[in-house]
Order: sequence, then C-alpha cells, then structure tokens
Amino acid sequence: MSRVFLLQQNHTNAKENPNPTAEEKNTIGVVLANYTKVDDGYYIWSPMNNASIFLVDKYGNLRHRWTARNARDGTATYLKPNGNIICGATPLQDVTNSFRGGGYLGSVYELDYNSNIVWEFDYHDEGTGRANVRKGHWIHHDIEPMPNGNVLLLVWERMTMKEAIDAGRDPKLINELELWGEVIVEVAPDGKNGGRIVWEWKMFDHLVQNFDPTKNNHGDPKLHPRKMNVNYTQYDMRDPFVFNRGEERGGQADWVHYNSIFYNEETEEIILSSRNLSEIHVIDHSTSTEEAATSHGGKYGHGGDFLFRYGNPATYGNGDKTSRSCFGQHMPNWIPKQFPGEGNIIFYNNCNQGIGPETSRLTEVDFTSAYSQFNQYCSNVTTMSSSTNYIDPTPVWEMDLGKEFTSPFISGVHRLSNGNTFACAGAVGRFCEVTKEKEFVWKYYQPVQGNILNQGEHPTDLTKTPIGQFLGIRGEFCGTFTFRATKYPMNHKGIQEDKFVVSKGYGKLEGKRRKTEEKK
Repeated sequence: MSRVFLLQQNHTNAKENPNPTAEEKNTIGVVLANYTKVDDGYYIWSPMNNASIFLVDKYGNLRHRWTARNARDGTATYLKPNGNIICGATPLQDVTNSFRGGGYLGSVYELDYNSNIVWEFDYHDEGTGRANVRKGHWIHHDIEPMPNGNVLLLVWERMTMKEAIDAGRDPKLINELELWGEVIVEVAPDGKNGGRIVWEWKMFDHLVQNFDPTKNNHGDPKLHPRKMNVNYTQYDMRDPFVFNRGEERGGQADWVHYNSIFYNEETEEIILSSRNLSEIHVIDHSTSTEEAATSHGGKYGHGGDFLFRYGNPATYGNGDKTSRSCFGQHMPNWIPKQFPGEGNIIFYNNCNQGIGPETSRLTEVDFTSAYSQFNQYCSNVTTMSSSTNYIDPTPVWEMDLGKEFTSPFISGVHRLSNGNTFACAGAVGRFCEVTKEKEFVWKYYQPVQGNILNQGEHPTDLTKTPIGQFLGIRGEFCGTFTFRATKYPMNHKGIQEDKFVVSKGYGKLEGKRRKTEEKK
C-alpha cells in the first residue's frame, strides 16, 4: 500500500497518518503485529450466524463489507478475480430440512461489490424424510470456484436404511434410520438463477465391506485401500456438539462429514477433508461422470476410486488410533506454485477430540512423497501379509498453536507467498500469521460478538455461557465462530484498492434471518 490509514479505536473516524507508530497502526482486533515480517494483503471473513462478510487490512481497518441475504450465508466465502464474492448460502424460502448436520447450506450465490446477487444456484432436495424412499440432496460446508467459471459443491445424499443394509452397512451402525453419502457436484452457471450439473462423483459408488458376504462389494478393506469401508467408525471420538449428551458418533447418519474441498487445476485432482473419519482424500476430476462411478478411466486409471488418502490408515484396516496423523482436520489444500513448500498439502489439524494432542496444529505433508508411498502400498497390497500395516509419512513441518489458537471444529490454514502461514482458529474467532520458524508475527481477535468490541477487549468465554455448556465445549472458546478466514495478496485480481477504502465503522450487524430461525 502506498498510503497508511489510521482508524480510531471506536471506528467512528478514519484519517491519513503518514508516519504512524506500530501501536497506531493497530486497530480493533489486532493484538500483535510485526509488520516487517507480515505478508501484505487483505483478509476476508464472515462470522457464523451473521449476514456480513468483512474485508480488513493487516492493521485491522475495515475496508469493505458485503451484506449477505441470510445470517448463515458466507461461511465458505471466496473472492473472485472480478472482485465479486461467491459464497455458500441457505435457501431463501422456508424449507423443512432433515439434513441439519453441522455445516448445512443448500445454495450458492455470487455477490457484486454492492452486495447484489448476480447468480444463484439452489440444490436441496429434501426427499421424504428419514427411512423413506426418496434420497434427497443438500449442499453443505464448502464450495470451490473453478478457473473455468464453474463451481464444485459438497453435497449430502441420503441413503435409506434399506439401501444402507444392501450396501453392507451393519444395521447396528444405523442409529438414525438412514445414512448420508457424500457427492461432489460441478455446476456450470446458467443464467442468473440456475446451473447445469456437468460432472458428479458419489462415494456410494466406491464402498467395500467385510460384514455381509452376500453383497457384491464384500471384501477385506485392507486389500481395497482405494475404496471406503462402509462400516468404519470412530467409536471413541465424540463430537463437541453431543459430547455432554454421551452420544457416540459411530451410528450417526453423517458418518463421513466432508468439511472442505479444493481443486488442483494442473493435476485435475480434488482434495477432500473428512472430519468424522479424520482422513484426507484425493480423487480424480479428469474422469467423466460415468467413469467416476467406476474403478477405471480418467487420467490416473482408477476412475472414481481414491487416488490418495492420508491421516487415519485404520479406515482401511491398517493400525489403530495410535497410527493416526489427523484429528478432525479442516481445509487441506495444495501449496501454490512458487510458494515455499509448493506442491505440499497443508491443513489445520484440530485435535482436542478426546484422542491425540490437546491443542491444534498446522501440519504440512510432502504430497509427492506421500502420494508415491500410498500408491506403492496399493500396488503391493495383494502380496503383503495380513500383518503388514501402512504408516503415513511424517509431516515435513508442523506447528503446535497452543491454547490461544486451538479450535476443536471448523477452522483453516494456507501458505502465503513470503513463506508465512495464515491460520483461522474458527471456534475462538482468532486469526494468526506465523513464520517458518514458528514465530507469531500477527494475531487478530475477530471483534464481532453481537456488539463491536473495542481495542484490547476479549470476546466472552463461550464455556461460561448456556450454549457453551450445552455444547460441551472445553477450553477458552468464545462466541465469535468463524468457519474460515482467507488472506488475499495485494496482487490478487479481485483486490480493488480504489474501492476498498477505510470504512467509517462496522455499523449495525444484524442480518436477515429465515423465519424458521426466528422462531427458535
């Protein structure tokens, strides 16, 4: 930036200051900054259950605000090259939604600079409810804008109890009378209010099980590492949202729970994060929809089967919980070209779920090496003894975030061009930037908690609130839930500095809520 602005702590005034001190540069939210080491850029984030999407600079100055339609919109938010925002959303009309798992959406839309909706696509088919015959579909958690203008969507697909049993699911693991599968949909925008599904992948096409020998997909999961064991669960891993109620996760309908999706244009691969399996998956996008339903075809010759998986080899019969590298992780993504660590995958390793470390970590894995090792295992698996176990490669870089930036759910991370790493600890609404040497060079406490906080004020400890106690959240978690925050470089085509000027204030933050939410 050629000019530095000072925004007063009460966010009522903004003025130019040509020679600010380090303290003067910081405004609401910034609690630590070493500007000689901070990568330049803008941050985009949206508090959950609030209809605002904010863009702030590294000093904490509010530079722009988009107003979404519903309070839940904007959790997965991306800045397009044209300066528009594309985000996950909830349907405008009232709908009865039995897909009320964490992260439910139903729609996706694009906002221009003035928050006008320029494109929208709804994909939510309720079906006929639990244990009935219509499947039903629902967009959830994350979206991925593609270079060709299309958008990849995470979608739940309902499998009825009968269908689940026919697929070899143990009836004892169907506590909710149905099973949700994961579907990846590529939609091409068509007009202002529509889209065409041009590609599709379904997890239900790639199942293996050793429970029912009468089914066609019967086999030893250990001998089929490219397929998903339909009966794998984590009995000892409890969800924070049901922890106090003592409910085990093993039989829940949302047994996979993908929480993020990213696309690699160069390799034509998609990387997915399964929170409930504590595992990262890579699939082939070069396939046709028909090939994606098989184990043949595509650039890599495996159809829609897994090209790579990492984090929890027990899912396919290798090892136990001690063999794990992932713990409810979020946002695995490839480090871009010409960035330090290019080609590696990096993810926010949430942890703090009753097993594994008690604090969250940032984890980087040499993808090329890990990919090669996994594929070698897949090639040799039929010749290995039953006692042979696969062990995930050790991370090449990892940083313990400590209690301050630990989050048991949501959150994200990505590498910056100068080699720093940006992370969002979603449950606490805190963002940070760290160096390769694991030094914190920037800390930001998201200041939206009903009312705007003043500089230096900390959000309320959620554990001391009725909702926090109900959720069973442990540790110092506040009420500023943020699904994800993203840092965009100054040279991003969507950054329009002539428009993104220092705002006079956050203003009122009340967003429109659907009637069904207002009644609760």
